[in-house]
Amino acid sequence: SIEKKDLNNCGKLVLTGDMSELSITKVDLSNMNTLEGNIEVFEGMQLKMLNLEYCENLKGDIESLKDCPLQVLNLAGKEPFQKFTGNIVVFADMPIKELNLQGCWQLTGNIEVFNGMQIKELNLRLCEQLTGNIETFKDMQIKELNLNRCENLIGKDKAKQMFPNADVTV
Repeated sequence: SIEKKDLNNCGKLVLTGDMSELSITKVDLSNMNTLEGNIEVFEGMQLKMLNLEYCENLKGDIESLKDCPLQVLNLAGKEPFQKFTGNIVVFADMPIKELNLQGCWQLTGNIEVFNGMQIKELNLRLCEQLTGNIETFKDMQIKELNLNRCENLIGKDKAKQMFPNADVTV
């Protein structure tokens, strides 16, 4: 079991192959800025945690994650370079508690998909194509919420009032 790794700037690495037969539930490849490949390699895996933060050369449609029982997903990147595409409707049946999509400007869909979910931390900064009303979040126990530069979301101006005890950025 690898507890810590620092493969930042270590040369070209390629994520490839079918990993669906592996019994891995947590994958942290964060800060591997030279890692290349497609997130479809995670398709069918029983991942509970996937951290691809600042993996600037990865790409792919988030649809490939639809069957993963993810509780924590971090696809954040240095904006606007994240190359992930797809509709956030794929998150509908996931037990997500922490979701960071910062810089995933190509993602589409309506935030109503999060209605009824137990999300505690939600970062949608620079997800400029997402739509919907933040009233969707009103019954959530959100501790951190970032809606900065989510220009198509309705009600952003009420986010701090809605979550007075949370760290809210609009």
